[in-house]
Amino acid sequence: MLLPAPGAAAQGAPVAGVQTHLLWSDVDAAEVDRQLDAVEVAGAKMMRVDVGWSSLQENSSDRWSTWYLDKLDRLVADADARGIDLLLTITWTPCWASSAPDSLRQNCSGSWWQRGVQYYPPRDASDYGNAVAFLADRYRGRVAGWEIWNEPNSDSYFRTSNQVREYVALAKAAYPAIKQADPATTVVAGSLSRSDFRFTADLYRAGIQGSFDAFSVHPYCDDRSPLDAFSGQSAEYSFIRGVPAVRDEMLSRGDDKPLWLTEFGWNTSDVRNSEAWRNGVSQATQAEYLKKAFAQVSKWDYVPVGIWFGLKDTSSNLSESWSNFGLERFDGSHKASYAAFREAASTMAAPPAEDPPPADDPPPADDPPPADDPPPTDDPPPVDDPLTEIELDADRAVGAVNLKGHTPENDTINLKARRYHRHKGRYKTAFKRRIPVSGPADFDELVQRYALTHKRWRLKAKLRESGEKTILYLHGSDVPDETTPAP
Repeated sequence: MLLPAPGAAAQGAPVAGVQTHLLWSDVDAAEVDRQLDAVEVAGAKMMRVDVGWSSLQENSSDRWSTWYLDKLDRLVADADARGIDLLLTITWTPCWASSAPDSLRQNCSGSWWQRGVQYYPPRDASDYGNAVAFLADRYRGRVAGWEIWNEPNSDSYFRTSNQVREYVALAKAAYPAIKQADPATTVVAGSLSRSDFRFTADLYRAGIQGSFDAFSVHPYCDDRSPLDAFSGQSAEYSFIRGVPAVRDEMLSRGDDKPLWLTEFGWNTSDVRNSEAWRNGVSQATQAEYLKKAFAQVSKWDYVPVGIWFGLKDTSSNLSESWSNFGLERFDGSHKASYAAFREAASTMAAPPAEDPPPADDPPPADDPPPADDPPPTDDPPPVDDPLTEIELDADRAVGAVNLKGHTPENDTINLKARRYHRHKGRYKTAFKRRIPVSGPADFDELVQRYALTHKRWRLKAKLRESGEKTILYLHGSDVPDETTPAP
């Protein structure tokens, strides 16, 4: 996935992603593979997965649950094999670290998770920072982003008398720890329920600025269209008004970081005429709203990522609102929204238009009769003719591609990256990027993609106007070097 450099607003085409719950205890290995295949076929370039700190370090700060790490290892490897970037959301506090009252903790005896102990922030934020740093180091260069907690502005997920203070503490502990472990990854903070611009402002006032690479919100708008401004009500409850409202708060603080939408969607439950946040919509309406939402995301140049919640319904009970947001039904069959997502993802990832083929040369005309030679004239002074040049190199440690060269006129670099798939025995296009350059001048452009840190790649850069091009092969450590590049 193409991500902006830390501190910069989004550039290039936005990415369509989807939420899954592949680490839940009721999802077996076969279902993990099936859902990963469904994500790949749907064209999602990113997958958000919730990771339970409470499962990762269930008993103490120095003991790691090997069974849970094994599941996470397989998830990272299997997503990578399919070319799917991961956003891992680290949430839920283990009992030993929780700030839950003693009446709930009860010395961590029995099934403490059934008492809601995990919903409280840790007593010491550094315990959380150490845990996410451990994961960032373990999966260095293989995870596109780490999201700090989930919906800290909701009592359902973050129970404390001061949500702002406790969340800022988490971000300040996690951000430097993650960046030290993997400088190239993206740390995402916020993860706010709805487009809560007021809570965003409170976080900035409490000092969160500088402790993330991207900010995230979940701009749900109940059973209304994403294009419904919901006039007369708070922008927090409108998709089309809420996202810009959060952006405005960021800009008012001088912060031009990207804004990720890490959850949004509409449920297809049978609930009607209830509170708006509970109401479902028809499956046809869900598909329609999905297409409108992603079309709107494409218009916001500061939003590089939009993630649909979620891939699959978590229950067959149609009276449960939160169980029916999926592109798939509980039995794995597709709703209309699955095809709609595939269409939206394809549209968002569409490459720049190819140059038209050159026209055939006209047939040669008969030579005209010779004319008298004109009198000789002095040769005009030579004119400098700057050459068009383009070079490609890569820094695999950080997943960066550098394009350098010179153009005598305004031009556009078309960059195509193709990754080698061993199970298919061929290269397959992973992403494309179109970069305008001004001339006459030298250019030096940087493109970053975390997947470039490993595996085998073929990179091609071409200047559209001049036709000048160059190709670079990156060889993965897990495959033999090739003497003759594959086409």
